[in-house]
Amino acid sequence: MEIIYLLVIMVLLQWFGDFVLQSDDLAFGKHRSFLKLIKHSFIYALPFLAAGLILFGFGLFKITIIGSLLFFMLTFLTHLFTDYTVSSLGYRELAKNNTNTFLGLLMFDQLIHLGTLALTFTLLF
Repeated sequence: MEIIYLLVIMVLLQWFGDFVLQSDDLAFGKHRSFLKLIKHSFIYALPFLAAGLILFGFGLFKITIIGSLLFFMLTFLTHLFTDYTVSSLGYRELAKNNTNTFLGLLMFDQLIHLGTLALTFTLLF
């Protein structure tokens, strides 16, 4: 049952960090400016750090402070790399009015993010 809770938490944090916390400027500018991509990825990773520290504080899921910091750093880096590659491709397709290709790449981008989160969590904890 623990794994179900973790999956739900990760999906919610993924959605919150990648969509809710992002300004339009960062969301639409990350494929044109590396600095905006870095800011976007940093903001994306913050909820995972906060959740890790909260779970550590309650002694849940065998999470440590060091593990939370490593998870934050790896999440930041993998998100940066994924958005640099996949999201950039998606916005190129959108500029060509290939909406279906853009949406497909957006879904692929989200699957990669969730997969790297699960893999990172499995490796660290």
